[in-house]
Amino acid sequence: MVKHSRQKNNINKARALLRAGKVADAVSVLRKVLGKTPGNPEALELMAELAFRQGDVANATRLLQTVIVAQPDNDSALNKMAVACAMQSQLPQAAGYLRRAININPDSFTSHYDLCRVTREIGLLDESIEAGLNAVRIKPDDPRAHSSLALSYENFGLYLKAHTHYKRAAELAPTDIQRQFACAVSHIGIGEKDQARELFEKVVARDANHAQAHWMLSRLNRCPSPEDARVQNLESLLNAPALDDDGRVYLHFALGKMYADCAHHDQAFEHYTAGNRIENARCEYRPADYSHFVDTLIKTWSCEFLSNLPHAGSDSRKPLFIVGLPRSGTTLVEQILASHPAVYGAGELSWLTKTEHDLAEFTGSNRPYPDCAHDLQKKHLDTLAEKYLAYLTTLSGPGDYRYITDKMPSNYERIGLIAAMFPEAHIIHCKRDPLDNAISQYSLLFQGSMEYSHDLYNLGAHYANYLRLMTHWNTCLPGRIIEVEYETLVADHESEIRRLLDLLDLPWDEACLNFFDARRAVRTSSDFQVRSPIYSSAVGRWKHYEKYLAPLHKGLQDFTR
Repeated sequence: MVKHSRQKNNINKARALLRAGKVADAVSVLRKVLGKTPGNPEALELMAELAFRQGDVANATRLLQTVIVAQPDNDSALNKMAVACAMQSQLPQAAGYLRRAININPDSFTSHYDLCRVTREIGLLDESIEAGLNAVRIKPDDPRAHSSLALSYENFGLYLKAHTHYKRAAELAPTDIQRQFACAVSHIGIGEKDQARELFEKVVARDANHAQAHWMLSRLNRCPSPEDARVQNLESLLNAPALDDDGRVYLHFALGKMYADCAHHDQAFEHYTAGNRIENARCEYRPADYSHFVDTLIKTWSCEFLSNLPHAGSDSRKPLFIVGLPRSGTTLVEQILASHPAVYGAGELSWLTKTEHDLAEFTGSNRPYPDCAHDLQKKHLDTLAEKYLAYLTTLSGPGDYRYITDKMPSNYERIGLIAAMFPEAHIIHCKRDPLDNAISQYSLLFQGSMEYSHDLYNLGAHYANYLRLMTHWNTCLPGRIIEVEYETLVADHESEIRRLLDLLDLPWDEACLNFFDARRAVRTSSDFQVRSPIYSSAVGRWKHYEKYLAPLHKGLQDFTR
């Protein structure tokens, strides 16, 4: 008993030394403990903590495994093992350890909080939201819990619920710049520009070098003159020695927008090009690779294959797919339709993207996507259709909607899968002049996606390949795709809206003309534009930059077949 008490005292001493930062002394004490009781779980767990601090994740994992074998109900060790797994990109294993810890201690904030983050990363959004709700229940005044839950809601597509928790996190942490920034962005998503502007101004007041906040303010405000103090401020910030490439990109795109506001198009294009050049250096986009991918899609989803492929038993027309390249009018069309009482706008949903990624595993195929589509059976398509419809219903809530939109632009690549899952569903394709579309993408920073958008040649090549794929779908699925041209919609929007509603068999509703008044969340690159009436100034915008567009024309030419 005395020996046990002495060992316990030594472990407490080591823990205190560790808290005081005296790592070497803590290690010395623990080694003495382990020399006398080699399998002491508490000492091994502390040694694992030390290993984490020293960056030795493999040793920490080994030590924790020993602890868990000896104490399978040690929720603290299980939590630490989850961290070790996550640090080694073993996210499913991390989630497993966290679930075990929660079964032992259902009120552990750390377990629920970490499970919320881990399951979000692996796409288990239902479980992530549940874990986040539990974390908020256990610690309702912890801003971390609200921020994590908000991000899970956002990834799921529940933007209004996400905003509630982004706002609460900002209230709980009024001096935390990043939580104020995240809340500001969520205000934009629900159309509250004034509140967003106020928060972004607070961010730059606390941190004058917060380049991303300056970029967002440039998008919210219209710059009256190149002599404006804000322009001069950002030009000087560009020369700050401590500015990193991320900050430089944000400032270049902010200045590009501000100079474009003043019709100083040469300066605007200079800044857009400088920002895109930095981003493009980080990318590995090769237009020939994308062209090959399109070839593979066309070969796999051939007209013959599509006509013989078993279809899902669902005849539901509730999913309404809106596809096209970014900045082609997809957000505008969704906002117009979502203003109709019979339509719920769910936004850009990643469900089909994830389904494509997991399709080989789901079908038990040993072939990667898209070749694994040849292993699709009716039972697979029935299950996918059922799960997708359930997901849409979760997003829309109890309302009795005739249509629920999925406005993921890149779903133009998945039209074959869509047609197999929902043989009766409508697909709307938004199309825009290639030069205007390219300039619109080139002048707006897409973070972490759309690598092709940072280079004019790649933009042209990508457009040519996209158009080639859309031609294929229209050939193989005649009458399935409703074409909407951005220029026609802008020139005569009432007639075009009436045509679209007629094709969808929806009665006319005046709210569709006043779409910019609709109170719904929008989280896309066009979140600013859809809060304004339709304007024609973006048509022919490419002419301001005509002398710079030779690479764009070359890309279009090289990949047009």
